[in-house]
Amino acid sequence: KAIQFGGLQCQVQFGDHVDSKHKPGFLDLKEFLPKEYIKLKGIEKKIFGEHQKFVGLSEVEAKVKYTQFCRSLKTYGITFFLVKEKMKGKNKLVPRLLGITKESVVRVDEKTKEIMKTWPLTTVRRWAASPNSFTLDFGDYSDTYYSVQTTEGEQISQLIAGYIDIILRKKKAKDHLGIEGDENSTMYEENVQAGQATIIQHNMGNIKHPSSGNVSMPGLLRDGYQGENKISVGSLHGQVSSQSNQGKTIQTKELTQAQRAFIVTITEGLDAIDTAQDNLNRSQICLVLAMIQPLRNGERISWTCPDKKWGPSYRP
Repeated sequence: KAIQFGGLQCQVQFGDHVDSKHKPGFLDLKEFLPKEYIKLKGIEKKIFGEHQKFVGLSEVEAKVKYTQFCRSLKTYGITFFLVKEKMKGKNKLVPRLLGITKESVVRVDEKTKEIMKTWPLTTVRRWAASPNSFTLDFGDYSDTYYSVQTTEGEQISQLIAGYIDIILRKKKAKDHLGIEGDENSTMYEENVQAGQATIIQHNMGNIKHPSSGNVSMPGLLRDGYQGENKISVGSLHGQVSSQSNQGKTIQTKELTQAQRAFIVTITEGLDAIDTAQDNLNRSQICLVLAMIQPLRNGERISWTCPDKKWGPSYRP
């Protein structure tokens, strides 16, 4: 894969392959390969071999293909944390990559980048973060806890909490709105970072906005680590409650009956003001016309108040 990406990058930067120009020694391999592959024998020649396969692609087409290759990787979309894991049966720590996606937690070999183990987020029962470690409990899905040494436990905790929050919202929407196969289904855009879980909802038709609720494995999401010696704990037991931890949540809420009534009252009041203004304008026009006509006829105008209502009276 690294060689394939290197060949595509050559096509983007240099255009079509030219045998007389693109020879070993031409590339700065640090710009084309991960550092662990730079010293492999014959690697540059292999990159140019891949480069030849993309002859005829424009710069834009090569960039599109590069992006497609990226999205096809098994590790695409994973946020990685470099942790230390205790070897089974030995008192020794080895480096490992712990990855978090919107659907799962993965263990990845630090050197080969091969995925060693995958746990769906729906199997996570509890998790705990301390200043120097992070622990996952998979309940009935695993006989033991999975614990690693890391100083980024709080960031891992926040990321898991953010993705689980989105899972809960999606499930609630699916249960109540029938997302699958519905032309008016809710559209989600997700953006989760360490310390932030954001869900943007756009509804069409008469669909109501989803809100947090129960999941098949109910849980409790609690605030994470707040001090140097504190431990943040999350779990998936009991009733669901979700909190935004040092992040932002974009939500839509329905108005209560009292709020709707208040808005109706305001609207009616504004309409009444407009109506009164129109009537007042018409009355002023009629009054002016009434005054002008007798003046034209040489009549004298005096003001009286018949029936306690002001108005003009005319005398010849």
